[in-house]
Amino acid sequence: MHELIYEGECLIIVNDDKELLVADSFVHTRFANYDDTFKGVCVRNYMFERTFNMSNVIYLNYQNTRLESYTNSLFADYGRMLGRMVDIQMRNNQIRGTLKANLTQGTQMEKQEQLKNFLGKIFESFKQKDVAIVPLTNGFEYTEIGGTKSNTQQQFDQIKLLRKDAIATVADILGIPENLLIDTQADSSQAEDAFNNGTLAFFYQLVLDEINSKLSTSDDDVFIIVGKNERGLFDLAEPIDKLVSSGVMTRNEIRELLGLEKVSDSDLDQFYITKNYEKSSKGGEDDDESD
Repeated sequence: MHELIYEGECLIIVNDDKELLVADSFVHTRFANYDDTFKGVCVRNYMFERTFNMSNVIYLNYQNTRLESYTNSLFADYGRMLGRMVDIQMRNNQIRGTLKANLTQGTQMEKQEQLKNFLGKIFESFKQKDVAIVPLTNGFEYTEIGGTKSNTQQQFDQIKLLRKDAIATVADILGIPENLLIDTQADSSQAEDAFNNGTLAFFYQLVLDEINSKLSTSDDDVFIIVGKNERGLFDLAEPIDKLVSSGVMTRNEIRELLGLEKVSDSDLDQFYITKNYEKSSKGGEDDDESD
């Protein structure tokens, strides 16, 4: 799923040990009348020399151009924004001062060496000591100016708001309810059900269709995926009762829909209907009273 969403496609191959491996990189060659091929398949720094045909691999494709366009521009904007933030923070509370030096005596090398030693003593004192005292020397006079102040907390708050908005936008593009990703006091059970039976079910079906098309040998021998999109049996108890008691489905048909095996040599293939669904003797109307 990570590879499918981030890269837009995912290639799964079978090695000589019959293991399923997700490819890190590959070259996909498309043909009109023949099987597509995959060359240069690399898995964890191991390069396969063989060429894989489409009919012998599991290939998943998820092209979300809106997501790709948004994330590309988002990362570029974030890079510039965070770089600007670092620049501002480095200037905040920066030690600034002026140094007045009498450089009328001595050679040029001597002047430079004196200036270098004096500045080194000042900044080493500032960095190492809680209480720093600047030594005054003949010909040198240091004056502290102070740093530029800005509202650092406000800058961080703005970054957090922008990040939250970016997460919400990406979630919307992928079909993920925002309150599942961001802590809120609202009840998220309905949002989770919508995600499990909508977005998650879509990806399950995407994988399932490809697996069945490549690995299933007959209509009776198919794979199923049971995940978070499957509702609990206790949640389905009432709908199941209605389907059986109204004569719409047999109990074995219900079992198949739930991913359970059919029970043979039993009356579970018989249709049943309860009395309240029987035809009424008065004008052919249904009797709403239960047993």
